[in-house]
Amino acid sequence: MLPKMTKVIKVTVRTFQVITCFLGAFVVFLILMQMKTKNDDLIKVRDYGPGNISAQERVNVLRTLQALQDGYTKRDVSIIDHFVDETFSNNDVLILGTQPAEFDFGKEGAKRLLYTDWKYWGNITFYLDKVHLDQYEDTVYMAMGGESHIDVSKITIPLRITGLLVKENSRWLISKLQCNYEINTIFTRFIWIVTRWLLICLILTLLLMLFARIANRGKAR
Repeated sequence: MLPKMTKVIKVTVRTFQVITCFLGAFVVFLILMQMKTKNDDLIKVRDYGPGNISAQERVNVLRTLQALQDGYTKRDVSIIDHFVDETFSNNDVLILGTQPAEFDFGKEGAKRLLYTDWKYWGNITFYLDKVHLDQYEDTVYMAMGGESHIDVSKITIPLRITGLLVKENSRWLISKLQCNYEINTIFTRFIWIVTRWLLICLILTLLLMLFARIANRGKAR
């Protein structure tokens, strides 16, 4: 009975090894497809159309957005206080970052988030030449593409940036700002599901290999 059971275990182990290798290869394939999708998205998100803003007001709004770009390019945390005072509204500031818990309110909140971004996030490029701007009296809705160059991992991820600017003392200042990663969630879901099954198969394979080793020791005795 024991030899037959040992043979069954060996066959089962090999089967799980094949399944684990297949799932591992499939995860790699999905990750590569996700990376290709990101590269495609970098092209697609560049242009949301010009919007309804006049040419003159567009120039004025772009001064503020260019200042935002300059801040993310230089990443000088010593000037954050002055930068926020010159770039953000005095009222009802709200910033939403790329992570679920990454949000803050007011100018002090803007300073905290910018400090984290400039210190740790990486280089950010905004596609200011293709920014979409819609003006409604003293409010402008803004949408533009961008990309994040992560310092640690050396990868580039497409971004979608939206927000509101308000006119205060004849200057356009940022009131709301939201940044999202442009990631294909379909591939992300598949990667998550397949990775879970890969982990389960890997654990079962290891347990069966351990059981087979124990059975072989018992047979030797």
